Amino acid sequence: MFFTLQVIEFNVLVGDWYTKSHTTLKKLLDSGRSLGRPNGVLINGKNVKGNGKDEVVYTMKAGKTYKYRLCNVGIKNSINVKFQTHPMKLVEMEGSHTIQNNYDSLDIHVGQCFIVLVTANKEPKDYYLIGKVVIRYKNGKGPASPELPEALVGWACSLNHFSTFRKLRYALNGVSHVDPETPLKLAEYYGVGDKVFKYILMSDEPPSNLKNLNIKDHK
Repeated sequence: MFFTLQVIEFNVLVGDWYTKSHTTLKKLLDSGRSLGRPNGVLINGKNVKGNGKDEVVYTMKAGKTYKYRLCNVGIKNSINVKFQTHPMKLVEMEGSHTIQNNYDSLDIHVGQCFIVLVTANKEPKDYYLIGKVVIRYKNGKGPASPELPEALVGWACSLNHFSTFRKLRYALNGVSHVDPETPLKLAEYYGVGDKVFKYILMSDEPPSNLKNLNIKDHK
C-alpha cells in the first residue's frame, strides 16, 4: 500500500454469472455471437437476493475506516460498485497511485482491482453494498433502507470517473518536479537566490566522464 493508515481490509470479488456452461458460451463466441446478458452477479462466489434475509457479509465499527479491495472477476460485464450512503475514497488502482478523490460509485471493468477507503460514520444499522450485500455496523439496529440511489447510465459517466484518477506527470530518475516554496524570480529580486538555487551548475560543454553525473535537488 502507498499510505500508512492501518485499517482492516475486506476483499470484494464481483463478477457476472451465466447459467450456460462454458462450452456453450465458447460456441457462442466462436460463431461470432455475443454472450448476451448475464443471469446474475456473484459476490465472493455467492448469489445474494437483496431481500433483507441475506447473511451479513461485512461488519464495521462506528468511527473506524476500512479498506475494501474491489475486484471484477467476471468474464464480460463491467459492474458499478457503490456503498449505500457511504462515499468511497479511491487510493489504489492496479497497484498504482491515484488521486485520492471521493466517489459515490465506481465502474469496475473485467480484470480490474480498486482499493477504496470507507469510513463508518453513518447511523449504526445495516447498509447495502452493490445493492445486494449486507454491511452491518457492530451493535447497529435496523435493516438496510430499500431505497437505493439510481444507477449511472451511459459510458460518459465512466469515462469522466477515469479522467479523475490520475494526472500526467514527468520524472527524472523517478523523481517528479516540485515547485520551490519561494518563486525563483522573487528569491533573486530580494537577494536570497543562493538559498533557493545555484547558478552555473551546468557548463556549456558536456562532461567527458558521463559515468558520474550529479543531479542537484532544489526542493
